[in-house]
Amino acid sequence: MKMLRLVLVSLFIAIPLVTGIAFASEKAKTVDELAQMYDVSSCKQCHPKIYEEWEKSIHSHSLIGTGSTAGALKGLVGALKSTFTKSGVKETKDVKVEHFMECFKCHLPQIKDASDEVAQQIARALEDGDKATLAKVNINCLVCHNVKAIVHKWQDGEPEKGVIYGSKDGAHADRCMQL
Repeated sequence: MKMLRLVLVSLFIAIPLVTGIAFASEKAKTVDELAQMYDVSSCKQCHPKIYEEWEKSIHSHSLIGTGSTAGALKGLVGALKSTFTKSGVKETKDVKVEHFMECFKCHLPQIKDASDEVAQQIARALEDGDKATLAKVNINCLVCHNVKAIVHKWQDGEPEKGVIYGSKDGAHADRCMQL
């Protein structure tokens, strides 16, 4: 009887942990889901001046840039279809995250948390000049203070999920991030 109880208690503890890990590593399936994963609207409450500066910066629209950024990325989508014949891209529906990685390692590093469907949505938005969709994802607080916070990953390891790096006063009080 004690063994059965131990097994049941272990299952009650293990199942939520395992399913939580599965959900945490799930890839965004839409641009909106990716934007939600990296939502920084709560940062504005404590850091209004910095948030306002960011909103006016080129980082807040990193896929649009000065206009030439979106044009260059649109050109990449076209080149994938016509010039880069070994890319496997014949139509927009063939675009994958890996096709954007060279550009997005700087312009949208969080693409690593997205599915190929998100890459296809972004490719369509680039082709259609859909700035509203492109503006939903950008270089924001979480990109710099989590995803790209640790530059020596082989020495320091990967950034911890849910940790916001860069506070001068130690640990950040808000652990609302669900990366």
